[in-house]
Amino acid sequence: MALTGWLGYGYYGVWQEQHRRDMFMETARQGATNLTSIDWEHAEDDIQRVLDSSTGRFYDDFEKRSKSFLDVVKQIKSKSVGTVTASGLKSYSEDKADVLMSVTVRSTNAGVPEQAPQVWRMVLTVQDIDGKAKVSNVEFIQ
Repeated sequence: MALTGWLGYGYYGVWQEQHRRDMFMETARQGATNLTSIDWEHAEDDIQRVLDSSTGRFYDDFEKRSKSFLDVVKQIKSKSVGTVTASGLKSYSEDKADVLMSVTVRSTNAGVPEQAPQVWRMVLTVQDIDGKAKVSNVEFIQ
């Protein structure tokens, strides 16, 4: 009986760890998609989506720049759609993770010929804030 309890407790611990990693990975994937998918026709909602999934320094920086970013997006009638093509856990602790992302971004602007897709690589830091994961930093890498 004790062995069954010990094994069950061990399994629960493994399940919890996997669940936390999955939460960090999914939040990073969604954060990268939100950040790279902005449509001038509903840019306010797209920007709010980025802010809603953010915290800390990244939230503060993005919020400060969001008004001028919104103005530019609307002025040039920009539409971008990001698709996560690869991701991996770079580092992980109890309350945060650094996740590597490769995102293919297709962009269009009014009056500009169609552009070739771009591949962006980034590291998103995701933090657990009271049981909810949020993006706290984004670093673009080459």
